[in-house]
Parts: sequence; C-alpha cells; structure tokens
Amino acid sequence: MEIPSLFDHLANLTLKKTPWEDTNEFKKNYTQYMINRFVGMNDAFLPLIEELIKMDIPDEVHYNFLLEYLPKKKVFFKYVSKTKATMSPEQLNIMMEVFDASPEEAVEYFQILPQDKIKDLFKRFSNGGVVSKRKAK
Repeated sequence: MEIPSLFDHLANLTLKKTPWEDTNEFKKNYTQYMINRFVGMNDAFLPLIEELIKMDIPDEVHYNFLLEYLPKKKVFFKYVSKTKATMSPEQLNIMMEVFDASPEEAVEYFQILPQDKIKDLFKRFSNGGVVSKRKAK
C-alpha cells in the first residue's frame, strides 16, 4: 500500500469522515502542523485552527476534533504562499500609514494580505489619497 498523502488525510477528515480507528496506515504520517496549515487557509476554520495550535494534544484527539467540526463535503483548502511581489516606496508608505506599522511590518502585511485587497488599498490611497506623507526610513 502506498503512503497516504496530506490530501488523503484531508479527505478522510471531510468528504469520507473516516474514524481514527479505521486509519491505521494513515496514523504513521499524520502531522498536526500540516493539517492545521491547510485547514487554516480556509477563513471559516482559521479561528478554530488558531486555538488548536495553542494546545498540546495527541494526534488522535486532534483528528477526532476536526472530524467532528469540519463539514462532510469536499472542502477546498487553497494554499496561500508568500508573494514575491515588491512594493514601490509610495506603496510602502501607504501600507505603513494605513496599518500604523514600521517598514518591516508593512512588508509583512503586504505578504499576508490577499492581492485583491492590496490592489484596492493602493487604488484608494494612491495619488492624493487620505494617507499622509510619512516616509519609510
């Protein structure tokens, strides 16, 4: 039998709703970190995952909790990776002002926020918008 993938684990938790006791071959490579990472990509489940991360619980408890909490349907967990895009100095200033952030924090927000939200933000505040002229050092 081949080694189950992360997506097999996610399918067992959602679509198939396979009990922990029936996943013997899956138990060997079940990792809470990767499950949390993918399930947390869905905004609806992010608060739950944030709380689960704080807990030190066995894999079986983690699995069974998600088994009960996640819906029985095919759930799409879109993986969000860091963006490699760069910001202009004007865009950095906008991010700093809007979020009242340091340059480093502004770059982090830029990497975390969805690109459509960032585009809207830049569109609203570029070229004479409300943002003051606070400059990055």
